[in-house]
Amino acid sequence: MLAARRKFLFRTGLIGFLLTLLAATMLQAGLLDGLENWCYDRRARDCQFFVKPSNNRLVHLLIDDNAVATIDRWPWPRTILAQVIDELRLAGSGPVALDITFPEAQKPEFVPQADGTYTGLDHDAALAEAISRHGNVILAVSLKPDTQPLPEPPFVSMVGLLRQDLEMDREMLRQKLEAQGADRQAMGRVDAFFVAAQTRAMASRIRQELAKAPATLEELQVILLPHMDPALHTHQRGLLEKEYPIAMALVKLERLGRADTVAADPAGPPILSASEKLPPIALLIDAAAAVGTVNDVPSGDGVVRRMPMFMREGDRLYPQLGFALACRMLEVSPNQVRIHADRLVIPDARGDLVLPIHTQTVGQARRRAGTLFNIPWVGKAGEGEWPTIYDVPEHQREVAMLSVNAVWMAIETQRALRRNHQLADQALRDFYAAHDTGMLKGLTPLPDDEAQQRLGRIAAALATATEWGYLDAYGKLSNEQVRQELSTIGDPAVLQRTRGLINAVRMLPRLHQEIPALQKQLIDRRTHLRVELAGKAVLVGATATSALDFVPTPMHPRCPGVIAHGLVYNAIMTGEMWRVAPPWITLAITIAIGLGMTVSTTLLPPSRALFVLAAVGIVYWVINGVVLFDWGNLIVGVAGPMSAALLVWPGCTLTHFVAERRERARITDRFRNYVDPALVNYVIENPDRAHLDGETRELTIVFTDLQGFTAASEKLGADIVPLLNDYMGKMVPVIRKNHGYVNKFLGDGIMFFFGAPRENPDHALSAMLAVMQMQAVMVPFNEGLSRRGLPPLITRAGVNTGTVIVGDAGSGDASDYTVLGDQVNLASRLESANKLIGTRVLISQRTAELIGDAVLLRPIARLQVYGKTEHVLVHEPLALKQSATPQQRELADATRAMFDAYVAGDFAATIIAADALDQRFGQGSGGAARLTAIYRDLARQYQQQPPIAFDGVVHLTEK
Repeated sequence: MLAARRKFLFRTGLIGFLLTLLAATMLQAGLLDGLENWCYDRRARDCQFFVKPSNNRLVHLLIDDNAVATIDRWPWPRTILAQVIDELRLAGSGPVALDITFPEAQKPEFVPQADGTYTGLDHDAALAEAISRHGNVILAVSLKPDTQPLPEPPFVSMVGLLRQDLEMDREMLRQKLEAQGADRQAMGRVDAFFVAAQTRAMASRIRQELAKAPATLEELQVILLPHMDPALHTHQRGLLEKEYPIAMALVKLERLGRADTVAADPAGPPILSASEKLPPIALLIDAAAAVGTVNDVPSGDGVVRRMPMFMREGDRLYPQLGFALACRMLEVSPNQVRIHADRLVIPDARGDLVLPIHTQTVGQARRRAGTLFNIPWVGKAGEGEWPTIYDVPEHQREVAMLSVNAVWMAIETQRALRRNHQLADQALRDFYAAHDTGMLKGLTPLPDDEAQQRLGRIAAALATATEWGYLDAYGKLSNEQVRQELSTIGDPAVLQRTRGLINAVRMLPRLHQEIPALQKQLIDRRTHLRVELAGKAVLVGATATSALDFVPTPMHPRCPGVIAHGLVYNAIMTGEMWRVAPPWITLAITIAIGLGMTVSTTLLPPSRALFVLAAVGIVYWVINGVVLFDWGNLIVGVAGPMSAALLVWPGCTLTHFVAERRERARITDRFRNYVDPALVNYVIENPDRAHLDGETRELTIVFTDLQGFTAASEKLGADIVPLLNDYMGKMVPVIRKNHGYVNKFLGDGIMFFFGAPRENPDHALSAMLAVMQMQAVMVPFNEGLSRRGLPPLITRAGVNTGTVIVGDAGSGDASDYTVLGDQVNLASRLESANKLIGTRVLISQRTAELIGDAVLLRPIARLQVYGKTEHVLVHEPLALKQSATPQQRELADATRAMFDAYVAGDFAATIIAADALDQRFGQGSGGAARLTAIYRDLARQYQQQPPIAFDGVVHLTEK
């Protein structure tokens, strides 16, 4: 083997080995997490050949758009949820999990009664009673995982001092810190950290006192704020009122938590603590059978892929909502679950259920988070496809989904039946009050839901009415006939009895028919609910458009969060659970594939090595996605192995193209004096056609300048250079993206043109798009300046299309590819004219003609710029025509009215149009202030001294 060949093989093998190590290092450092997430999502979408059928003992009770439209806007009064839970109980449902947080008490409502009085309606108490009656309701608790960096030492010190004295103000805190020897940094953080530290200290002290003994808010104020007047509302009192119900709820919550025995177990998983806590109110916690957390761990792209099965709050552990629902369904307490580093074991008489869990580094602070369970997302991918997620494998029908409307119809039927019962009771009283007062005394009250006895009483009353002829006399009277009948009665007592008798005779026959019909309807609807819900776990969650609980998932851009909890439950009950392979397996595969690709790329020609790369990618994807993931439910990394292969092949293949690279570098060096890469690429691609001596073409030339740059320079001094570089760095890509050639940097301005060196028939439109996009880029750029306390900058531009000479200019050893001609000077003068006219962009008539209808323009003036003897019609672009707003169209029309009036020599109309433009769009809007002032002044001048030969031209006397 030749020495050169050995050297080549050694160098290529070394490059491949180093690139393999690079891929392995990136994998371990988490730099491939984004790519791994994408591969994870694709695998979940594409590999669903061996998915098990869904569990048929789960129902999602959806608060959907239909329910919101029928019942009330969301969120509902809690009495509505109480009625829903009561119906679930009557339907014989299994455990009910409410994926709804109740962090604050709902204000009582006063309901008007028929007699003019008001009855208090305590929504929270009604919901608590319904939850208690059901006896198997799980409430959602929001415990946001703490994945942020640990608090800074100054903050910890402040919290400690404030815990000792909650009445301490900022100055007192500074004195305490100084007495402790705090450094200047800690002293400087007092203002920034004070409110947060005070809040945390208050919450901690309240929990501490409540742990000793129950206490009211007033009792706690005496203990925690002993020197403050109870009648005086202070910031500390406000904090106490805010944190007290949360602390009370957290104390109540401890009853439903699990003692934290994992923290003391060295082999146990690291369980995340809660940073923000939103428990249900204490009244509801007392009534609940269990609670479940509803939070996922943060992901870099926000997609919900995994959830912690346990979260820590204080010294208690709380299960995830879907996991808690499965435990209730299996009649197992979360306290009985055995927690290991890689699995949760649910004891079951038929055999223990094992949930695979894993530990992962998450969040900005790279915290270790344990008990993570990968949600087995299945179904069709796409917007709005989540309702069919349980219809395995077709995913066509909505399975396990039931609208709350189905429950509400039963509730409404029962309400209607009760109203009819009340009407029947009143009609019977009115009938017997007029006919048989003795019978009236015998009418004992009946329960609201008793129907048969009422029907018997109605039948008896109807028989009496028939016997006495009341039905014939009054039963078929119209309302007008009833009024006439009653108008003949003068005695008030007789009038009242007769009115009651007539109303009763007319109403009782209808009630005798409607009450049995409603009874049957209620029985039918409750029978339907029993068929749908009996013995099944129920997950109640909001899916209405107005709800906020939507999350992105591997399958759906927007999916209700309750579906994630349902899939956790379904996975546990079906055993369809995804296991995460140990990280070392992915690392080993990454190194193996990287070294294998190194060998193939070193020994084989690039084309064959590329074939090997494609084969490795396809085979590994099939094995990983179909065999390991879909069939074996095992998640093995994809990003690391594929990154190794994709790094090694191009890195090693690079040596095969050294000669071509050198030749390209030689040609590139020939044109090193050109600024824009587009010119170099053009010459390289067209070496025989690159005639740069000069040629005449119609091009579009643009000059830009920064208004406000001088003021910023005076304020920043030498620091203006990074700002200018940042500006240029944002503008140049926009120009080049639109096929523009950057010719010169003119301080804070740029000169660029379109249509050369590469031909571009749409050069005017390309220039216009570039300028408009540059204006758009200035919005976030100025927002950044505002955050730094700097004034905003405005990009002005002059655009002109005309025939120029384009080619090389300069000496033989230093040349510049540029454009020359009078049209270039006009573009520069148009840019300067913006300042005088009050516009941001001015374009010539020729540019406007080439653009056509693509852009909404407003005519500015027949303008004779400084130094020119001829005028040019100039316009200002407002927006792309297809996206122009009505206001922009109105601005264009209003400006055209002023322009047309002036050109026509109608100076009175010009003034009227200018005033209308200012009145409609305000001084300064769209450059109206200066432009209208110019037209108004000229019109008034010509009114006083009419011109001899008026040509409608606006003359500029300065640059």
